[in-house]
Amino acid sequence: MGKFDTLLNLGVPDGMNPEDAKYVRMSNASALQMIVVTIPYMILCALNGWWIVFFEVLGVSILLSFTYLFNKKGNYFLANVYFGTTLNVHLMFVTVVLGRESWLQLLIFFTAGGAINLLRRERKVFMVLTFASVLIAYHLALVFEGMFDPLYMLSARQYEVLNNFVVFTIFALVVLNGLTGRIGALATEDNLLAEKKKTEELSLRDGLTGLFNRSAWRKWSERELKRIERTGGTASLAFLDLDDFKQVNDTHGHQTGDQVLSQLAKTLLHQLRGTDLVGRYGGEEFVIFFPDSAGEAAVASLGRILENFRNLPIGEHNLQCSFSAGVSEIRGTDLKPLDEYIRRADKTMYGVKLQGKNRVALYAQSGQPE
Repeated sequence: MGKFDTLLNLGVPDGMNPEDAKYVRMSNASALQMIVVTIPYMILCALNGWWIVFFEVLGVSILLSFTYLFNKKGNYFLANVYFGTTLNVHLMFVTVVLGRESWLQLLIFFTAGGAINLLRRERKVFMVLTFASVLIAYHLALVFEGMFDPLYMLSARQYEVLNNFVVFTIFALVVLNGLTGRIGALATEDNLLAEKKKTEELSLRDGLTGLFNRSAWRKWSERELKRIERTGGTASLAFLDLDDFKQVNDTHGHQTGDQVLSQLAKTLLHQLRGTDLVGRYGGEEFVIFFPDSAGEAAVASLGRILENFRNLPIGEHNLQCSFSAGVSEIRGTDLKPLDEYIRRADKTMYGVKLQGKNRVALYAQSGQPE
């Protein structure tokens, strides 16, 4: 499947519009299917000594492979026009060479099926022109066949074999055109799923920091609380607030403020565990849910993060910022609602602010930060 995927993706650069990529893959699939279909036809020609037709079909196969080159160079529409024109000229030629009794002219109509698959909906005029060219090619094949004697005089048995091949080819083209259409349908489905996933992901994330937004963080934290309710254990919840953030905005501008918020988010993501749930609660406030982590361990972890964060130069002004944080411990033996743990951590954080900021403290039942 690796080589097949490589052929299908010729001319599909990274970052290409998914809808454009779909049509390029379908065009490549159509070229590949026609090359495959001509192989038994060439064998039939060789067995019967129809060498002019044999070499013509060989040449057509080579010409059809150029479709990949057009796609690779980004000439997607030209690739489709070239593909259809080459097939029509080929079918007109073999109709004249072998005679209309061969039914080969009927295959001309199947180039219209390729047009339906390969032409985009907004190219309605070109689709109509394609259908018109198919009808013209069919009638021209019959006109030329009437003007010239067939190069090969086939016996009744040879016509029977050839027409059986035409019937097989028609069946194969119906199936292969269906598969080509399915490639396009699957690509569309994949694009829709990717867009849906991206939209869902964006709805969960804060646009500036990439952290969970408040609603998403609450959703996942509630799930953790339910898990603790079922299985027991300990966890912690932290509430962070950047120190003197209003002053940063007023003095250096909101762009610098955004850089501070982004840097804190990056620091948290980089230094916390993968299981910790980090969210932006609003403004300069952040929340963290620490699964399977006692209060003192959460305080120690945030203390290390605070030490690293306040030594980071941020923005063109090389600002050094800090935060204050409160931590509330969650125990499965005495479980409270999520809002209660947020209230406790927020209250503890506020106490840290009153006592000088730039510190992490654990909630104490006395109401004073430890």
